[in-house]
Amino acid sequence: MMKRFYVPICLALAITGILLGNSCTTAGVTRRNIICLLDYSGSIGETQLAQYADIITEDIFLALGVYDRLVVLPIDQASRIEPIKIFYEDLQQQVFTRAGDGLTHAQDSLDHRKQRYLLLRSGQVGKSILEHRQERSSFADMTDIFSALEEVARLQESTSLDPWGKVQNFMHSKPNIQLENIFIIFSDMIHESEDYSLDNNHEPSYYQHILTELEAANRIPNLTNSKVLVHGRTGKTTQQVENLLRFWTAYFRAANADLVAYEFDSRSWINQVMQ
Repeated sequence: MMKRFYVPICLALAITGILLGNSCTTAGVTRRNIICLLDYSGSIGETQLAQYADIITEDIFLALGVYDRLVVLPIDQASRIEPIKIFYEDLQQQVFTRAGDGLTHAQDSLDHRKQRYLLLRSGQVGKSILEHRQERSSFADMTDIFSALEEVARLQESTSLDPWGKVQNFMHSKPNIQLENIFIIFSDMIHESEDYSLDNNHEPSYYQHILTELEAANRIPNLTNSKVLVHGRTGKTTQQVENLLRFWTAYFRAANADLVAYEFDSRSWINQVMQ
């Protein structure tokens, strides 16, 4: 008789726990899906690229949590036809716990192993960035940001668990993951491709025409609920900087993204989202 009622009782308790949000075994955790777009075009010098690599290593990679993923993609002439992953790490696929970890120091042990793993692997980040720059040197003539952002959209993650999925997580003591999509663009933001160029100063109608054409061609990706940060933006004149700011603000608004930062130096903003 007891076995007959065991599953329904557990199910009822699980649903109650989810509704009340009061379970230590299924406490919510955050997974950050961090995608960095790295400008490999000829307008980015070696010194600037090295600075980008340092930020990605020190401020992003070494700040990853145990559920986080980091993907680095190139921006250049081949953003669409060869969208390779320059660097990839998904810490959710790693195991940092041990069977002998006691309750008292379990979190400290996990954090220590995770940080040791990141430190051992951190040298590969900059190395991979510089090596791929050389390998893709034949694509340095253009800066196809539009295509790179379309590739970003394909790498977005979603945690659309239905209520039953949450119940199953509860019953198996698995955490319910809250997802953050964070896209960080290391570029001067001067898009250049065979179709469009933002290299020179233009009238406002020119930029609006590009947005209209991109929308008509379904080339503005849906980046809903994502955070976007731009590091390295520039321009030949103050007017061009302002025009580009207005253009990209309108672009990301059309993409339903939250443009958190658009600066020449957004390192402090990057540190904030990585805390």
